Amino acid sequence: MVVAVPSSALCVLVILSLSGGTVQSVGIAPDAPAPAAQPASPAQATAPVAPAKQSGPGPLIASTGVLDRAKKVGDAAPPFTLADAQGGEFSLEESLKKGPVVLTWFRGEWCPYCNKQLIAMQERLAEFDALGATVVAISPQNADHSASMIEKDGVKFHMLSDSEFKVGEKYGVRYELPPAMKEQLKKYKLDLSKYNGGEGDALPLTATYVIDQQGVIRYAFLDADYTKRASPDELLAEVRKLKK
Repeated sequence: MVVAVPSSALCVLVILSLSGGTVQSVGIAPDAPAPAAQPASPAQATAPVAPAKQSGPGPLIASTGVLDRAKKVGDAAPPFTLADAQGGEFSLEESLKKGPVVLTWFRGEWCPYCNKQLIAMQERLAEFDALGATVVAISPQNADHSASMIEKDGVKFHMLSDSEFKVGEKYGVRYELPPAMKEQLKKYKLDLSKYNGGEGDALPLTATYVIDQQGVIRYAFLDADYTKRASPDELLAEVRKLKK
């Protein structure tokens, strides 16, 4: 299950541009008789049907190989310590001593899909707390931008800054922007280096993991299409499984 996140004008334009998509309207004349069916020739009957062309950002991002590199279910979750935008540091090892961890990557303050996802997680935070689970969000953006999201979106869970992408590399979620994506970001005057402390050519896969107290990944949401995210309902269900 994925979160159906409303799109913004910017992201729609980017998606359409990257996929070569166009929007067309088709008029149908009222009461027009349907054309008579024509018998298919033998050649037509045996011709293979071409698969539908995939659209959206998914295929482009998948072409970087990030889905193959990303940590999967059953893998050990690499330990890490990162600066927390709420102040201080967050240690995965220390947090797992208290209970499971729900760990999600997001692209940055500028991404409307990320803002919607984090708000949805915040709305269900009390349920995660009741299950003893710690919710953590990681981005390559610097702590100032994460702090801005905390204020704007009312986020109360951990917001971590992986500005050097060291943790993203450990989890295999970092990917280099394909040339087409770089061109689109330039067109919309989005300079990632201003958000990410100098790292302007890479983004994280918007992956989400549920990690048990032994440090093993028990659930992994991996989709190259950044418009699709793990739903709070599914994540809560996965955390409950760990309690049985």
